[in-house]
Amino acid sequence: MQQKKTNPGKIHELEKEKNTKVYVLSGGKINPENVVEILYRQGVKRLMIEGGGATNFGFLKAGLVDEIYLAIGPRIFGGAMAPTPVDGSGFDINEAVSLKLIETENLGEIIVLKYGVKVNREIKR
Repeated sequence: MQQKKTNPGKIHELEKEKNTKVYVLSGGKINPENVVEILYRQGVKRLMIEGGGATNFGFLKAGLVDEIYLAIGPRIFGGAMAPTPVDGSGFDINEAVSLKLIETENLGEIIVLKYGVKVNREIKR
């Protein structure tokens, strides 16, 4: 897999925006604990992650997820190579992330399910 290069002009453009700081990832993988620590030191107390399966897995595995929102729409797609909400090595039955349904919202033909993560590791600061 070839890594995309970061556009310095785009970074400069983004950083000119108020309260914007761009961190460039090197090495292809993020460390969720480091991300949360950096943001916490800057005053961020709540974070929404719209990641792919690998990013979602990393934050779940690290115990850094409090809530999960799932949207169910009127189309089915998939297959063996289809993206999933969680990739990585996955969770076995003993590591499964337990959820509790908190709320449902009907948005026309889309239903959004809001879950709380039942067991979450204390974040050390």
